[in-house]
Amino acid sequence: MKTLRNVMLFVAGLFVCQTLQASEAPLKPERQAVEISIGGVGAEFDEGAYRKLRKTIGNAFAHGVIDKVIVYGYGIEGGFSSCVEAGSGGISGKTITSFVAQLKAIQPKPGTFYSIQRIAHCLVLPGAAPKSVTVQVAKPDGSTGCALGSGASLTEMQKELGKIKVFSAWKLSDGLVRAEVCGFSTGQYNVYEIAETELDETKYLGFISWSEIENSQEFKTKSKLLLNSVSKATSTRYICISMTIGGITGCYKYDIVLKKVVGTCSPSQCS
Repeated sequence: MKTLRNVMLFVAGLFVCQTLQASEAPLKPERQAVEISIGGVGAEFDEGAYRKLRKTIGNAFAHGVIDKVIVYGYGIEGGFSSCVEAGSGGISGKTITSFVAQLKAIQPKPGTFYSIQRIAHCLVLPGAAPKSVTVQVAKPDGSTGCALGSGASLTEMQKELGKIKVFSAWKLSDGLVRAEVCGFSTGQYNVYEIAETELDETKYLGFISWSEIENSQEFKTKSKLLLNSVSKATSTRYICISMTIGGITGCYKYDIVLKKVVGTCSPSQCS
């Protein structure tokens, strides 16, 4: 009877020990990856911010904060869309948060868009290039001004494409001039390279061809209007230009030096 009691106490002690060990195990962060995008918006691309970003990512890799760097695609006017991810070596959520804080400290100049979004894991892209002709499809990411990291990440939106294979992906700006006001759309799109044979299917999912955005009448009209206005404004820093922002058409004050909208003008100044 005494022997049986000792065995029961031993088993109970072992169970308690295992329970304590399990409770002391470090919790894995829910979001161990970060999507990073930087690119031009039709004006001067901030090469200094781009170099600083690359250096920050390189230092994080050298110090073991991240062990995976994936470039989804390169921007048309410079920059890239990429994803970095912490390894399985037990990097804490606090360490990743510190790394993200360093990324947020980078403040590109006007003319450059910059996006940082924490996600669970990086998007997995096929290693080989497709043999068929490819096209680029896009959808607005929903990001707004004064909210770095807002909108849908490339990884999140890629799920909407279902089984359609994505060969590369990146964030791009439509290049239109917008007021830098909190809450307004940034004009950023999530763009995906897919086989041309899949194009029709993506339209039912709410995506459109990126070439349609670039060649749209609205894009051409606004770009031409802006160029004409700038060419006529050689003697002043500011011009008044009519454009639609957030669905509202108005007369806006554009700074030629800073290359951005800085205020409004009276309607008569745009007539």
